[in-house]
Amino acid sequence: MSLGEYSVLNRPPAWRSGIQSFLYMYKVFPTTSIQLLKALPRNGQIYMLAAMWLLAGISGFPFAEDLEDLIDTIAQKLGFRAGSIRYEIGKVIDSVAPGMSPVVLGGMANWVLPADLAGRVSLGDFVPGTGILLAGSNVGREIAEIGGPAVSMMVGVGDSISTGIKAAATEKVTFEDWLRENPVTAARIFGDSLAYINSGAVVDRRGYVVSEDAGASVLLTRLLGFYPAGAAEEYGMIRISKRIIDYQKEVSAGFRQAWIKAMIRGDMDQAQAILDSVNDWNEGAAGTALEIRNFERNARKALQEARRPAGERLLRSAPRAAKEDIEQAAQILGY
Repeated sequence: MSLGEYSVLNRPPAWRSGIQSFLYMYKVFPTTSIQLLKALPRNGQIYMLAAMWLLAGISGFPFAEDLEDLIDTIAQKLGFRAGSIRYEIGKVIDSVAPGMSPVVLGGMANWVLPADLAGRVSLGDFVPGTGILLAGSNVGREIAEIGGPAVSMMVGVGDSISTGIKAAATEKVTFEDWLRENPVTAARIFGDSLAYINSGAVVDRRGYVVSEDAGASVLLTRLLGFYPAGAAEEYGMIRISKRIIDYQKEVSAGFRQAWIKAMIRGDMDQAQAILDSVNDWNEGAAGTALEIRNFERNARKALQEARRPAGERLLRSAPRAAKEDIEQAAQILGY
């Protein structure tokens, strides 16, 4: 009984039937796990949290990643000079125990095993869509996450059909690519394993190397359904780095657009006030990834483009081989 009762009647009444029952489908395991943690006596809770820490780290604790998304969102909207709370916590841990941040935050299992156990047992990402307001967020992906497995299945089927047609009609897509796009889990696992063997490395669906470690243990654990730990670490690093970079880009773009508007209106006082705000921002972000460098020089280049007609801007940014056709199309269609 400690593993949870998965029958529909054991769900909350609102999630037993209708389309919402599909949204809840993959939330049954984390829900029962969190309920189990709450119902255990204090010693049992300590043991369970310790086991979760070994397998997934602090980031695998219930709602940890949801809170991370919300904290980062609030920090970004308030203009804090910090792009990621996980990075800030990691710096504190590293200052006390150098090199221990991956173990504390990501667990010990991924540190010593070739399989990404953390991704399979983590309860940190429980509430869907918590990252929808983050800078650079993929809104479509966040909405699909809210939609649950039914939406993911429909998208997967559509992608699989499209890839299958391309594999049959062109040489740009192979049978291996079709397997990796397949909504059936077993087919994806087999396709991934085949790609790793053929490439001699863990590669993504574009064929780019994610991790060079593709030994027998990695292949075996992938066939068992676990993603490679090395690849999970690479994507974890990319996720945090992208969050910081996207935040910097959003802040920089906001200042730049406001400065361009002021310059086009001829409001020099407002333009100078924006430059002063950029300098104030850089005083707190100096030496970090959030620092906005060469703002005025880059903003003046953007201003030159902003003063051009929209069609001319498009033509200037188009590939050189396409410019002649674009100009001819504009003349023929009378634009």
